[in-house]
Amino acid sequence: MRISGIGGQMSQVGGFSNADPETKSFQKQIAEKQKQLQELSSNQEMSMEEKMKKRQDIQKEITDLKNQLRQHQIEQRKEQQQQKSSVMDD
Repeated sequence: MRISGIGGQMSQVGGFSNADPETKSFQKQIAEKQKQLQELSSNQEMSMEEKMKKRQDIQKEITDLKNQLRQHQIEQRKEQQQQKSSVMDD
């Protein structure tokens, strides 16, 4: 399953298939939040003001998750570089 277009985050790591469990978890959470955003517009029981507030909350959660994912990816790259440099030193 390949999901792209979520701020480029999914496509950067090749989708769900070849990512570590933590990355997959972030990607799944982001996809779920985006689905909630889509479903929010079709909710007839909420007022426009409620929808706007909920939309802002969900978008903030998505932004936070994307930042966490980005930080995790940076840490992963640093670890890989350290492993490569230690192998070369041997």
